[in-house]
Amino acid sequence: MKFDKSILSQCDDETIHLLGKIQSHGFLLSFSKTTNRLNYASKNSRSFFGEELISPQKEIQDFFDEKVITYFESLKTQDFSNVLFSNEVTLNNRIFLLFFSNSGNYINIELEEQNEHHSKFQNFDKFKVISKNLKEYDSLDDLFSTTVDLLQDFTNFDRTMIYQFDKEGDGEVIAEKKTFKLDSFLGLKYPASDIPKQARRLYLTNLSRSIKSIDDEGIGIESLNNATNELDLSYAVYRSVSPVHLQYLKNMGVTATHAVSIIIDNKLWGMLIFHHYECENYLNFNTRFLLELITSNLANTIQLLELKELRNHEKLQKSLLDKIYYHNIDGDFSDIFVDNWLGISKQLQVCGVTVLHEHKPISNFGIYPADSEVLQLHELHKIKNSQEKLQFSDSLRSTIPTWKNKKIAGCACLTMSHDSGRYIYFWRASKEQIIHWAGNPDKVMSTKEINNTSILTPRASFALWVQKEKNKSNPWLASQKIFAKNLYEIIVQKEIKLYKNIFNQNSLLADSSRKLEMLLQQKSDELLRLNLQLKEELKENKEKQKELQIAVKASEEINILKAKILSNVSHEVRTPITSVIGMTRVLLHRDKLEESEKNFVNLILKSSNRLLDTVNKILVSTRLEKDDVELVLENIDLVNLTSEILTSLEIDARKKSQNLIFLAHNKSIMALIDKHFYTQIFTNLVSNAIKYAPNNGHIEINLKKALKKGENFVHLSIEDNGIGISEDAINKIFEPYYTEEKTTSQSDQSSGLGLFFVKSHITLLGGTIQTKSTKNIGTLFTVLLPTKI
Repeated sequence: MKFDKSILSQCDDETIHLLGKIQSHGFLLSFSKTTNRLNYASKNSRSFFGEELISPQKEIQDFFDEKVITYFESLKTQDFSNVLFSNEVTLNNRIFLLFFSNSGNYINIELEEQNEHHSKFQNFDKFKVISKNLKEYDSLDDLFSTTVDLLQDFTNFDRTMIYQFDKEGDGEVIAEKKTFKLDSFLGLKYPASDIPKQARRLYLTNLSRSIKSIDDEGIGIESLNNATNELDLSYAVYRSVSPVHLQYLKNMGVTATHAVSIIIDNKLWGMLIFHHYECENYLNFNTRFLLELITSNLANTIQLLELKELRNHEKLQKSLLDKIYYHNIDGDFSDIFVDNWLGISKQLQVCGVTVLHEHKPISNFGIYPADSEVLQLHELHKIKNSQEKLQFSDSLRSTIPTWKNKKIAGCACLTMSHDSGRYIYFWRASKEQIIHWAGNPDKVMSTKEINNTSILTPRASFALWVQKEKNKSNPWLASQKIFAKNLYEIIVQKEIKLYKNIFNQNSLLADSSRKLEMLLQQKSDELLRLNLQLKEELKENKEKQKELQIAVKASEEINILKAKILSNVSHEVRTPITSVIGMTRVLLHRDKLEESEKNFVNLILKSSNRLLDTVNKILVSTRLEKDDVELVLENIDLVNLTSEILTSLEIDARKKSQNLIFLAHNKSIMALIDKHFYTQIFTNLVSNAIKYAPNNGHIEINLKKALKKGENFVHLSIEDNGIGISEDAINKIFEPYYTEEKTTSQSDQSSGLGLFFVKSHITLLGGTIQTKSTKNIGTLFTVLLPTKI
């Protein structure tokens, strides 16, 4: 945010503790710690105590009884801010509570009259209910929403809010309960200047702050010894309100407020704030006291839940870090990020990673900038040669004004070794942040001239002001920085361990060489003995070898005959089937066909197409068995190709109201691959998923780059929530002519060659396929294909 710093400084410097006034519903007397004499008094005290008593010659014993005087004396040597006298005091037949507050050389005594109609146990039953409810919740959101609901009835204010401060001092309404017709403040942010620094400091010591009426201009305080210094009211209960803040409340339409500080770890975490809009409103001491207890319980519960969330988070982090610690590496830690990317990206909230060696990118994963952009940023790190091993940024644009990458806006840089140029960059995606302010945050305060005096005036508008921040990522949280630090230390440990093992292996090399020579001699002797034995066996097996040669020759002749038969089938079967299909299509275009006749013709067409497809598949399977297949390799963007293939498959998914999700983790994945084979692989796997997933089911397809042992692969996974495959059938499904009806009760009229083709094509492309499945839960096929063959 951009503020006028001079105005903000003026606001922060406002002497709200030296206003020289108290609110009109109380009295104040201030006595010297050294002489016990009255030095200051609120002007309304004259009408209550009488003109004669309000003079500098009077001492505390002229006003109060011995118990009060004894308590006053005890406070002189104590370090305190404000305290309540334990007994009610009767003065002029009226009952008062006394509040003592420290004021340098003075002790202030404030008097609050007690209404006879107020029971000492008022709201106590509600207090017990609220306190009990605060212990029932496991989530902060539930705790906050329930707290404001219960306190709305407890205080009888029109609006109840929980207001939380961020590290910049800005505040946000995170929970709210309001009466009908009031506009909601929930989710709105307020700039730090709305509660200036000096006010926040006072909220740490004065837990409660009441403003009975915004029309109360306050009662002045007289100096009875001609002192020029204003009386310090920092800890006074009835301290009057800054004119700026009163005007601020008037601009909001508020008539009365009450606030209670939420203190956690001796810091102002936030506040409970209550607003009223129709008339003055004030909580009696009993309700204020119970409300402070409730707020203290709330603070403890917040701290416990935050600690619980932190421990759960730390537990997840530790589990992931342990997994990474025991991950085997072969001198390059890129595999660590690939194999543990889901956990690492979730913990750090990053979208990609780049590893540098000798100050040059050697591997990337996820979504990352171009090498030229990485090097542009890296040059700055090289120049700085910072002693900081970990550096974080949520705005690369502020670091490099010429940064043009719109997708990447933040990063974390881990310096593994500056000398060898080993660095790790984690990339954070750009995220447009939308902040809802209560009014324009750039116009928090202004000044106006009155009688040649510059007076602060607060903003008058609190209408919704939407602020958008671009070219930035989410800010780095403390927990994320800790995880990055722990990850950095583990990688360093693993590298040290790796180099240590290499050193140990070298030192043992000479000894191992001698042992190896002895072992080789033993093996040589053994091989000589086995060789003599094999010569004897070969003589005995000559006849069997002749028989085997005859069998092999017969098998080759059978294969030749099989090929001739299949070639003949191709000619004798495919030609007439093609004719049948053509004539059937002609019949379908005739206008005079009855509906039943059309159904028969459609059945003929469907059956003919199926027969033709089966013949084609048999011929293809024969070529695969003979390895008589040539790859037609093209450099293809698989993201685009996969999207194109899905267009036709989505039609079948929509017929079953299935949710077909395609997640391309990379904008582009270039691979040297056979387009026809890839299409067959993808189509078969997705068609099977659609076939066996239920109506309204889901199929999730993930396509991304993968790095395995320094080589780039295409990682394709197809997951469905279908009927699944039994454990016994997992290893059989890729066999030719194996149909699904052998593993399920579902009728399967397919040829049983689809998955056989999938496995064969993947093998020809140099890839692998893995299957995981649970009956009635679903199936996951994972395919790895090299980007280059």
